[in-house]
Amino acid sequence: IAVPEDPDLKRIIDATAVIVSQEGWEFEKLLFDREQNNPRFTFMMNCTGNLEHPLHLYYRWRAFSFAQGDTDEHWRTEPFRIFTNGPVWQPPPCKRKDGTTEEYLPSNPTARRVDLKARSCGSAGGADLNTETARALETLITERLNLCRHSILEATVL
Repeated sequence: IAVPEDPDLKRIIDATAVIVSQEGWEFEKLLFDREQNNPRFTFMMNCTGNLEHPLHLYYRWRAFSFAQGDTDEHWRTEPFRIFTNGPVWQPPPCKRKDGTTEEYLPSNPTARRVDLKARSCGSAGGADLNTETARALETLITERLNLCRHSILEATVL
């Protein structure tokens, strides 16, 4: 992951990532729909040609990083996977204001990065859905599921 060289663009990406990490992916979808023609928000595009773009990768990492409790100036620098068998992400080093770098470890040593792992039960979830969750899944499938990545992610997370 590379930190954007343009400080204004970095501020926009960081601010967006903070809000998305707090408000969730529904907010991201609303923001994306509103700003999809704004060239300053192209880092949010999920199209195939943009998935490996350095600004998109930086944005995805920052949203995940903030959701894990990292801050604007201090973050974990060890390589990680967001999900089992997913790609390995290598965060950039933290640069201090004096120009030196630091390896950041969380102040709470028991706080670990959350890696999403499949359960080892016989089927995907290993348990039957309760009535409320089953209704939510049915509504999601019949009313909101489409071919966009966000929609599929929402369905698989449920």
